[in-house]
Amino acid sequence: MKAFIKDNAIIVYFILTFFISWAGVLLVVGIDRLFIFGPSEEQMGLLFLAMCAGPSISGILLTYICDGREGLSDLKNRLLKWKVSIRWYAVAFLTAPVLILSILLVLSIFKSSFMPAIFSSDNKASLIIFGITGGLAAGIFEEIGWTGFVIPRMRLHYGIIKSGLIVGLLWGLWHLLLFMPGDPSGEVPAVIYFLIILFSQLPAYRVLMVWLYDNTTSLFATILMHTSLTFCALCLQSASNSGIDFVIYDLVLAVVLWIIIGFITKTKSLQNI
Repeated sequence: MKAFIKDNAIIVYFILTFFISWAGVLLVVGIDRLFIFGPSEEQMGLLFLAMCAGPSISGILLTYICDGREGLSDLKNRLLKWKVSIRWYAVAFLTAPVLILSILLVLSIFKSSFMPAIFSSDNKASLIIFGITGGLAAGIFEEIGWTGFVIPRMRLHYGIIKSGLIVGLLWGLWHLLLFMPGDPSGEVPAVIYFLIILFSQLPAYRVLMVWLYDNTTSLFATILMHTSLTFCALCLQSASNSGIDFVIYDLVLAVVLWIIIGFITKTKSLQNI
């Protein structure tokens, strides 16, 4: 059994991660409520914990099974590796907020509902604290699995872009239950809504996260990059209930991210693409 897991570690990780996260969500929310009404505000905390349990438990467990105590020690070292060039911290911290804030402000010129949520919030301090706390929790517990376990193994077989795309698409799919039962406004058909919300900007952002990790081998820096994206999702994205707004925003962000990836590729900063 151990030999089978080692030989199929990446596939086992994805299966185990999805099973733990999705089973936990179904237990917290219930099938009927999840697919018809969506989770209530009271359930969001437990739902968040259930989702994060998947990648973190899978990452730690499979690291131990595949690499033993040495693997766990290496995971800890990468988690605590903070001495990297300041430019990589700039990439980790600024990529999401600079792009997202710029895109939302430009879109808000044409439609006021795109105005970043932080600008209209009556309690900015609480929103920021919520964003930082949620961002750190998501970054730490998710990246222990996605980057701590999967990405180094993916990079043994594929380049940065292909590794980022594979993990990014599955990362997007993993979020599916969070967006049930679809567009809350009913403006966008469910299939289109899911395809864009889950598979437009997330794979592109994951490619940049793989690029960052490839150049730093710092799980710490990658966690900060994930934290930055989640913070922006919680604090900057508009509070509009319009599915069309979300679709437009996601598509624009995805296009901008892929333009950046294309530029980096042109300058040959993406080694072994």
